[in-house]
Amino acid sequence: NIRNPVRANRAGTRGFRAPEVLLRVVHQTVSIDIWAVGVILLSILTSRFPFFQSEDDADALVEVAGVFGLREVKECASIHNRTFHTNIPNVPKTRISFLKLCLVLNKERAEQWGDENLRLAVDLLEKILVLDCNRRISAEEAINHPFLSPNAQNPS
Repeated sequence: NIRNPVRANRAGTRGFRAPEVLLRVVHQTVSIDIWAVGVILLSILTSRFPFFQSEDDADALVEVAGVFGLREVKECASIHNRTFHTNIPNVPKTRISFLKLCLVLNKERAEQWGDENLRLAVDLLEKILVLDCNRRISAEEAINHPFLSPNAQNPS
């Protein structure tokens, strides 16, 4: 049983590729760039750069599953008529809260930013880093988010 490999654009920098790129979905949109912005924001909030470090797409999907949970990554793959399976036992079944992730990985920055700024940043992050590219926030919606408002408090 030999399958022809799926030909899809794999543009993007390692660690910043959207799930639809990692899954080799043929029809990709500008939402892959929105995902990359979300990874940058996640890196800022956690002080982990690069946040995703895998060398290849399969390992990168496992890393994504480590944050979003096995269930959501499988659902994302299914949306694109793909399958995702891993036998790595420590991949969580459900997602990790972005707020918890930020607090655990970078409590100092979270405290510097204050509760409201952190809440707004995490809210934006939750709208940007959506596995389903059809539900991911648009660039226009993102720049109009309260976290990026000119009236928002500047974190230290």
